[in-house]
Amino acid sequence: MDNKKELKGISFKCSGCGSTLKFDPVSQNLKCPSCEKIAIIEKTQTNTKHSINEVREGKREGWIKESKMMRCQTCGAEIILNKLEFSGICPYCSSSYVSDIDVLPDIVPDSIIPFAFNETEAERRLKFQLKRKFYVPNSCKKNVKPESIKGTYIPSFAFDANVKGTYNGILKRRNENNEDEFFQIKGVHNSRQRNVLIENSSKITQQSLKKILPYDLGGAYSFSEGFVLGYVVEHYEDAFTVCLNQALKEMEQKVKQEILSGYTYDYVKEFHLKCDFLEQKYQYYVVPIYQMNFEYRKKKYNVVMNGQSGKIGGKLPVSVLKVLFTIFGVVLIIALIAWISSI
Repeated sequence: MDNKKELKGISFKCSGCGSTLKFDPVSQNLKCPSCEKIAIIEKTQTNTKHSINEVREGKREGWIKESKMMRCQTCGAEIILNKLEFSGICPYCSSSYVSDIDVLPDIVPDSIIPFAFNETEAERRLKFQLKRKFYVPNSCKKNVKPESIKGTYIPSFAFDANVKGTYNGILKRRNENNEDEFFQIKGVHNSRQRNVLIENSSKITQQSLKKILPYDLGGAYSFSEGFVLGYVVEHYEDAFTVCLNQALKEMEQKVKQEILSGYTYDYVKEFHLKCDFLEQKYQYYVVPIYQMNFEYRKKKYNVVMNGQSGKIGGKLPVSVLKVLFTIFGVVLIIALIAWISSI
């Protein structure tokens, strides 16, 4: 039999009726689901940056492998947690609990971006955005109904660095005689990279996260358990160095784009870049996403929504007729231009 580590669950009771409070995105405070009384969450804005030299890991992997649970203080039921989760909702009485972050191994969250809207508003925003996407079939836009909407806070690291990029390369452009010519470039480019956000979650990939960025990190508060009640929140999955290396690669790509944007060219024949990353810092955030599933023509679709801005990402149904119509239109325009040019 699998032995589960029991985490002490923190909850907040309504002063009016004694029910367990949950975070309410509309009021940005705790709200009683029974009598709707509001309890204020003390909010402190933060911009805590740590040097990467301060990071010391060692216990995280063992903690992830442990099976964990919390005991519902209302009905006594076990709340089984995913091996990364440290919050949960009782499956029997719907009471919400979160563990004290002091039990988390290694790095603990600095900041949290609260959900800005609830599940009902998330569904409305999904339908609104689908209506604005041309290639989504009209029948899907009219009839979409999410089967489930799940709010989750995902762990993410935001990285800063001052980057010194030394580069050289060969670019191609058209000269005034309409002839191709190659020219060499070289130099040093200094760049301030700030808040490069890298997810570290089992719930989402970096590619999916990029589709729903940005988050307004200026809207973050110091981590407080009250924001989490009623939602799932995870501790980070991969070692810190995995995220750091991914962030440095993204910074290098951004520096390359900055350098090339300073030249007029048609084609990159060669490009070599060496980056020195100075004053590297990080901040550990938990950021909100809604995961939504719906079915269209017997096929399942998964959508991820930014819980702060409402921006959506994920694979959506595509109308074959609309795609063919677009291709036909492009071909027709090209043929028309060619005919005009031949006159």
